[in-house]
Amino acid sequence: MINRKLAALTTKCMLGVALLTGSLFTGSLCAENTESVSLPAQEAHIPVGERAMTLVEKIVLIEQRSANDESAKENATPEERAAEEERISSNAYYSGEYCDHPRAIHKITYKNAGGELVTLEDDSIWKVASRDAATTKSWNSTDNLIIVQNNSFWDSFWTSAYPFRFVNQTQGTSVAVINSQGPKYSSPNTLRITGMDDRFNYIYLNDASVWQIHKDDSAASFDNPIEQYNWFENDAIILGSNNAWFAYKTPYILFNVNSDNYVRATRIQ
Repeated sequence: MINRKLAALTTKCMLGVALLTGSLFTGSLCAENTESVSLPAQEAHIPVGERAMTLVEKIVLIEQRSANDESAKENATPEERAAEEERISSNAYYSGEYCDHPRAIHKITYKNAGGELVTLEDDSIWKVASRDAATTKSWNSTDNLIIVQNNSFWDSFWTSAYPFRFVNQTQGTSVAVINSQGPKYSSPNTLRITGMDDRFNYIYLNDASVWQIHKDDSAASFDNPIEQYNWFENDAIILGSNNAWFAYKTPYILFNVNSDNYVRATRIQ
């Protein structure tokens, strides 16, 4: 309860700072918002955050998820709580225990000599935190990578702005990252939204997979008149693994490149 109150107080403080700073921190930290753009050339990268949330909206989303997770913990049975704490402490996502979709396992196709930039199989480009670049330098193209949330509030959304981590399942190491450029339009490995069903919180992708969005995250992907960070058909999606509380119930995250946010999801087919 104390942690929950502290998180709420921290959020209110951050909201105040965000409102004062205004547009200085609006949208993605790696891509500017654009009101209307024509379809880029097929070899171009999909822009990150063309409909990005403001910092205020990001903080509100973090607080909502934090409150929902705290509620889930409070209402969990002792057995559920013990099992989940064991899963988290054992870093089960390193083994991919809960994520078996092949598109959630990523491969490096390029990295620069310093290890600060990494390109994945869909041609998306990711910036690695400078403090982690030495780790990335030893990674190989044959290594299996998964993408998880960077659950540190300060690390992911304020001081360093690295909202995700690459977890190298092969070598057992991880680094903080941010998506610098989206996948290429022409890449056969680029996943796209082909349909959405808000009755059941379903999202359909162009690989014929179907995903059900976590009930607490449905507002991030479907119509929400307050937050206004909708998802649309043809948006680019990058699959990741959920490492939050009770992740086994929604073991994946779907990162929307165009809106620069993610939802937790379960694969239906």
